[in-house]
Amino acid sequence: MKIIKAYFLSLFFVFVFLFINSQALAETKNPLLNDLNTLGENKFLIPYIKKTSTSSEVSVIQNRFYSRDTKQELLTGFTYTTSGPAYFNTTGVSMLYKYYVSSKISVGINYSYFVNSLSPAGAQVIKDGRSKLKNDPDFAFIPDLDFPKFSYTATASWYPSYGKFNLFNKIMYFDLFLSSGVGQIILKHKPSQLFLLSLGSSFWFTKKWTGRMELQSKLYKETWYQEKHNIVATQVMFSTGYMF
Repeated sequence: MKIIKAYFLSLFFVFVFLFINSQALAETKNPLLNDLNTLGENKFLIPYIKKTSTSSEVSVIQNRFYSRDTKQELLTGFTYTTSGPAYFNTTGVSMLYKYYVSSKISVGINYSYFVNSLSPAGAQVIKDGRSKLKNDPDFAFIPDLDFPKFSYTATASWYPSYGKFNLFNKIMYFDLFLSSGVGQIILKHKPSQLFLLSLGSSFWFTKKWTGRMELQSKLYKETWYQEKHNIVATQVMFSTGYMF
């Protein structure tokens, strides 16, 4: 955990620097462009459009804040397992690469490294097993625990919807997305094929600096006592990255 904390602390300072630098660059540009960054930035077009057809209801839909056609994105993130095997608390660090075929479709590769610690239930069953092993070995039970070490997944994502909202008087642009993937997860005992489904939102701090919030569902098999068992683990991922 010390390695993960040091990693994210250094990452935080790097992105603070990038954010301050991008804000400074933005202020040097034409101040008239700042008028575009409002929730109703396209309303000025409506009176001109209405002149062409006074009997029609007119609305304006803004294009995406930043076209991602043929763009690439590198991200790093933190994952936390909210449900899955009861005997462990699992966190992880992830690295992601995405290539955008268009603004609505991307393909990519995810790599995750996991850190596991015993949950209260896991610590208790180990404690009880060791106690019985000393006092009543015929009835001692210590479970054959399996846990993830790392995984890699090929993914495809679809971005069907986009929009913007006002956060503390700053306009934030976002996409909603659905993802699926297949790969392999390496566990303590044996590797397993991994299937991934997820939904989430991506958003922009600047045109280059991005962020993501994602809810993932992962299906794989753990091995207990030489038998395979289906595991469905739910993970929350927070990530940030750079688009180029």
